[in-house]
Amino acid sequence: MKFNPKDQKMNLPQYIKFGLEIEAQNCNFKEIEKILQKDKLLKKWKIELDQSVTDNGVEIVSPPLNENENPNLYVELEKVLDILKSNPADKTRKVYVNEQCGGHIHFDATMMKKNPEMMESFLRLWKESEVLMYKMCNAKDDVIRNGAVKLTPVQGIKRMLFSMHSEIAKAVDVAEKENVSVSSKIPQALKSGAKKTINGVLNISGSILNPNGYAHPIGKKLDDAGKNDKYIKKVFKSADGNKFVFDRKLKVLTKHETGINMQHLTKKSMINKSEDFLKKRKELNTYEFRMHNSSLDVNTWKQNIMLDSAFSKIAYEMAYEPGKNDKKLSEFFNKNITENQKVDKFLKLLFENEDDRKIYKERWESVKDNAIYKNIKGFDKSCFKKEDVKKIALKNRCMDISNYMKNFFYKTKEFLKSEKSGVQTKKIVMDYGGRDNERDL
Repeated sequence: MKFNPKDQKMNLPQYIKFGLEIEAQNCNFKEIEKILQKDKLLKKWKIELDQSVTDNGVEIVSPPLNENENPNLYVELEKVLDILKSNPADKTRKVYVNEQCGGHIHFDATMMKKNPEMMESFLRLWKESEVLMYKMCNAKDDVIRNGAVKLTPVQGIKRMLFSMHSEIAKAVDVAEKENVSVSSKIPQALKSGAKKTINGVLNISGSILNPNGYAHPIGKKLDDAGKNDKYIKKVFKSADGNKFVFDRKLKVLTKHETGINMQHLTKKSMINKSEDFLKKRKELNTYEFRMHNSSLDVNTWKQNIMLDSAFSKIAYEMAYEPGKNDKKLSEFFNKNITENQKVDKFLKLLFENEDDRKIYKERWESVKDNAIYKNIKGFDKSCFKKEDVKKIALKNRCMDISNYMKNFFYKTKEFLKSEKSGVQTKKIVMDYGGRDNERDL
């Protein structure tokens, strides 16, 4: 395995098969769908709507991919990303990714189901490395999105309260450019604002129903469950192969919204599902890494694929080739070292090539001190300060909303006054809620 931007393959092990889910905002669904269907190379790539991605958001789903069976898979990936970027829904703005957008990677679980020891090894490895994986799972300087770790209704509230204001600001801008009355653009502004308001409500609802986030960490639960060094309660034969029953403390592994999603390999995933549903889900013989931010950069995707593949490879070797990595594993599982030393041991375990290790070390270094990671349980309690980061963050967010609201009501009042009197209004609205500011809502 080796990453080189110019190479078409990273020489992943033959048993490594994966699928990608790429989320992006401001996408022209119909146009992208049409292009994918017409392209012989990309026919198996699908575009879907996703309620969690609210600004004309879409999700691109790849077919199952393997470097040996799909030698041009990274060419396909780059082409798909170019199609995405070239087809914005709103032509005045670019296609973009933000904190709502995840970049999920599924892996074929056949080898795991054949040997339950691989599941044990995978979970043991994840427990020890979770905080490191969260810090190096995205491009350099790209902090993990807050909604992955812990959802809050704040973004939804902002979208709901200030969408009308932003849309009116845009209407004023368009009216000036077209030299027409602002009032002629108001109906469309209200329509767009109403749509965003509904999306804001959905966002708030999602944070209430799923407060833990879309890819929240599970290291603490694994730690609690693994005190007896056994995670799997039993394995039983089902219609679509082996299913795992986990320790009672690991109900979290039967859920979808975790950093590693094992739901499709568990007994609980089969309960209360219709026969039709089970038929559709039968091919989902996968486990999923969900903590990655989405990206429109092909090399970021390749690096993410290589990281998750290297992790899976070590879990495979622990089960299928016992003794192969004993020395490296012993050094990595040592508790009496600093996080910096832990990273070095982890990367030596995953990668033979120094240039590859450097990629992920730089990722880790660029975000390691960000407050968002302090709520993720580390391998060694002594390595992390016990600050009440959550309270501080919530306090700041509340103050932020309060200030936004004061400004909103004042500016709206001024806008309506000036509109009534026919005074130029662009500056009054735009200095608070223009298009640039909209991106922060």
